[in-house]
Amino acid sequence: MAAKRKRGRPKVEVTLVGDEQAELERLTRRKRTNRNLALRAQLVLDSASGMADTAVAAKNHVNPKTVATWRQRFAELRLEGLFDEPLPCAERKITDEDVERIVVENTEGAHALEHAAHGQEGGHQSLLRGPYLAGSRLEAPHRPGVQAVH
Repeated sequence: MAAKRKRGRPKVEVTLVGDEQAELERLTRRKRTNRNLALRAQLVLDSASGMADTAVAAKNHVNPKTVATWRQRFAELRLEGLFDEPLPCAERKITDEDVERIVVENTEGAHALEHAAHGQEGGHQSLLRGPYLAGSRLEAPHRPGVQAVH
C-alpha cells in the first residue's frame, strides 16, 4: 500500500528556543504592542504548539497562507522576522542641515512674537495671521499643505 501524500506546500516546523516563548507571549499581552506584531506573535505561538495552519488561521481569523508566511519567516529570522521591515522609499532630497536652516529661517523672531501674542485675544493663533508671517513659507501646523493666512 502506498503512503498517503500530503497536499500543499511542506509545513515548516517551528520550535521555540530559549526565552522566545516568553517574549512572544509578552508581545501578545502588552497593550502598547503594534496590533499586527501581536497577531504575528500569536500565530507563531499557536503554530509552535502543534496546531495545523488551518486551525491557527480559523482561531485568529486570518488566511492559512498568512499563517504559513509568518511561520516560515519566524523559522528563518526568529523574533526579528516578526517586526515590520523598513519600506522601500525614494532617497531623501533634503538634508538635515537644510531642514534646520528652513526651520530657523521661518521661526526667527517667533519667541518675541509669542510674547506679543499672549496679550491678544487670539493667543498663539494670532501668529498664523497678519503681518507676522507675511512673506514666510510657514504652513499652518494643523493643516499640512495650507499656507498660513495673511
